[in-house]
Amino acid sequence: EESAKEFGLFCKIEKNQPNLFQELVEVNNRYLILAFDEGEIILKYSDPVKRFLSNLVGTDIRTLKNIASQVGLYELRKKIEQFFSTSYILKEGESEVYAIAKELNDEDLVKIILSPELSYNLREGVYFDRFVPSGYMALKHNATVDNDEATLFCFGKIQSDFESFLKYSSSK
Repeated sequence: EESAKEFGLFCKIEKNQPNLFQELVEVNNRYLILAFDEGEIILKYSDPVKRFLSNLVGTDIRTLKNIASQVGLYELRKKIEQFFSTSYILKEGESEVYAIAKELNDEDLVKIILSPELSYNLREGVYFDRFVPSGYMALKHNATVDNDEATLFCFGKIQSDFESFLKYSSSK
């Protein structure tokens, strides 16, 4: 974990497996619990929301987030975003992103790089443009962690030693 900071990089590793919405549980007309393959989300009770969500059991959490955004279920969208932000296998070097954003005077860079959706929407590869500022690089690479498929996403200055970081990380 400390290796990301040592190399001046921001890195996160997250599982690739789908996380399906398995069950909707009503608790005393006060709460709705959405149970997923991994984890739960609790919402305030609403009968229309309960009826709507009961039709979406079996949906992947990312699809559910998109649907929530489209139909105005902002509480659910926000809770899913919070869920994503805590579901990483590894997430290190956030301070590097903040330092780079400050150096470039680019507040939006933090939102873009730390977004849970960024690495999900990218193909495997190396990035020097689009969302990446000049002089910086992003990398998305498939990985295996404890026999589970995962995605590694790293961001930092081009001069950062990405290769040594990857060798160091794979030896751990």
